Amino acid sequence: MQLLTIGLLPNRPSGNEAFAYSVAGRWCGNAARLELDCMRTDERVIDDVLVLSIRERRVDARSAPALKERIASFVTAGSEWIVLDMSEVEFIDSSGLGAIMSALKLLGRKGDLVVAGAREPVISLFKLTRMDKVFLMFGTTDEARQALAART
Repeated sequence: MQLLTIGLLPNRPSGNEAFAYSVAGRWCGNAARLELDCMRTDERVIDDVLVLSIRERRVDARSAPALKERIASFVTAGSEWIVLDMSEVEFIDSSGLGAIMSALKLLGRKGDLVVAGAREPVISLFKLTRMDKVFLMFGTTDEARQALAART
């Protein structure tokens, strides 16, 4: 296994030795805990737009913190235009929505985060919580990327 990134997480109480790292595309948060909460992702940048593909079936209370930290690491590194590819996600709960909302809030007015490829159960939760009014949603990552690239 190749270690890609390692570092202290921001905004942690003093004395907490939590680390976040990515190993072979698997983003892990809270490494100080015995059981890691990880999330598999793929990332690519095309025309100044980051396409972050979630390679998990579930985004829930267990994996949402890792997703939030992963997106925050890209925003902190300067990514402003993000497509969140959710085509493999079959289930998302309020924790997952909260992680995505936090990322959008972190971006502020300097960029945008859009959702692409969401399946029906995910779309239903976005509609139920009215998050479909907050996030632009696209059928494919190409449609989403092109829409964001036109705004950069």
